[in-house]
Amino acid sequence: MTANSRRAALAALATATALGAMTLTVPAHAATADAPQTTTGGAGRYELQDGTLEWGVKKKFRDYVSGDGKIEVADGVQRAEGSGAFVFGSGVGTFDPAAKAVSTTFKGKVHFFAHPDEKKEKWGLDFELADVKLTTRTANGGKADVITADVTSGGTTQDDVVIASADLSKHEVANGALVFAGIPVKLTEQGSKVLGYKAGTELDPATLKVKYKYVPGQGQGQQSGGQAGGATGGGASTGATGGGTSTGTSGGSTSGTTGGTSTGSTGGASTGTTTGTTGDTTGTGTQKPKGELYDGNLDWGLRKSFRDYITDGFGAGKIEVTGPATKTGAGFRFPKGEGKFDEAGSTLKAAFKGQVRFTGHEGELDLTFGKFELEASGKTGKLSAEVVSKADGAKPKTVQLADLTLTDGVPKAKDGVVHLQGVGAKLTEDGAKVFSYKGRNFYKAGSDLDPVTAAVAVEANAKLPEPPAGTGTGSGSQGSGSGSSGSGAGSTGGSTGGSTTGGAGTTGGGSTTGGSLNTASLASTGAGTPTAPLLGAAGALVLAGSGAVFAARRRGRGAAQV
Repeated sequence: MTANSRRAALAALATATALGAMTLTVPAHAATADAPQTTTGGAGRYELQDGTLEWGVKKKFRDYVSGDGKIEVADGVQRAEGSGAFVFGSGVGTFDPAAKAVSTTFKGKVHFFAHPDEKKEKWGLDFELADVKLTTRTANGGKADVITADVTSGGTTQDDVVIASADLSKHEVANGALVFAGIPVKLTEQGSKVLGYKAGTELDPATLKVKYKYVPGQGQGQQSGGQAGGATGGGASTGATGGGTSTGTSGGSTSGTTGGTSTGSTGGASTGTTTGTTGDTTGTGTQKPKGELYDGNLDWGLRKSFRDYITDGFGAGKIEVTGPATKTGAGFRFPKGEGKFDEAGSTLKAAFKGQVRFTGHEGELDLTFGKFELEASGKTGKLSAEVVSKADGAKPKTVQLADLTLTDGVPKAKDGVVHLQGVGAKLTEDGAKVFSYKGRNFYKAGSDLDPVTAAVAVEANAKLPEPPAGTGTGSGSQGSGSGSSGSGAGSTGGSTGGSTTGGAGTTGGGSTTGGSLNTASLASTGAGTPTAPLLGAAGALVLAGSGAVFAARRRGRGAAQV
């Protein structure tokens, strides 16, 4: 290795275990694979790049806004899968371990809309957060970690509003990145004017991840140490330390050793020697323990007549899916299945990603289903989901929606795939409470739901089937049956008539009594509810309520016939 190559290697490896101790002097024996050593001498800093800040502001606030409004993201902001938190990217900045100070800035915008007028052209709550920064500020001999953002409201932008205080005292170095996980965040006085909660209210924790590059300070003439290499897990990895290299390979038993001595001079001589081994690892880079799933899809439409009611019926609303879920000919596909399959025991448990949201009746009906989980044992099973309903205060709760009947039991794997095709599904008591509007259930417990289809891969290279092209007719016939009972739960989407008798239409969930809104219930939502936006919401919802009454009377037959 040439002198230039050695210097380059040492510089690349000098990016710092010292982060763990917030100092720049670490003994050679303290080096690890993820935490390179740094120097003796003057203070240096770390340039940060390719950073992400995952922060949801406050879940209760997001749910509150989504109740009658919307949240829009732009300029690269993503929504975290599952939690729905915002992920701001393209983060750059610096980290000074001597001063224990961070300075990072991120791209992207998040816009909150709520309390619309009747035409949804104007919004009582309307503001945008942009140019988000997580920084350490110093003043009067003290310092504080804060989250700031440019806030735009009413056409006016206020730069660098201190939205929240943070605590960056704990971090780790992992996989070549500096990670501050679960950062405690609290609302400031300025932030309270934006969100409407009291100052000091706990907000969602944040996570900062950034890649780093060490920049030596003045007078730093020597760097020592190296990076332990070798294979980890079963995947491929290559590490070089001094004169030795180690390479991990996929498959079978792998082990890697590093050794050798590196010598380099940057204003002085320094020698670092590291040795390391990885233990034997059985399997390939993609191999999983027996029975653990590699992938999976759940294909389900919940109930076709309900979908029709929302998009084409009295619901007058819309259906939205959140990635990675997609719409299919038979409803929706929820992918990325995880879980376990026991062929000998004839059991399967799998969880799937993605959400589907149903909104109707001018936003008064708002239902989101996600985190679907299927469990089957022998000839029976159940299907559950996390449900967020505006009617229940938008508080997430796990609900068993359906009882499943597997006529032939849990099938055996074929070509590495376990395929449940057209499994019968009946609505549970708890599920019936979910499908409701203004306190009235659309369906009775025991009603047919769309058949459930699921396919999971139990081998690494197994190919899952394409999405079904059907239309989910399983619930159509149920529309006729329940409609004729005169219970107010008939179906406008039934494939066999969907007729209603006994005045069910006028007593359905779409009817409204008295046309008044109980605003007292809004005031009793607890200390966690934002005060300022809520007062605006009451007025906006009173107007929306009167509009809904007029619409219901004009429609005549009500809205519960689904």
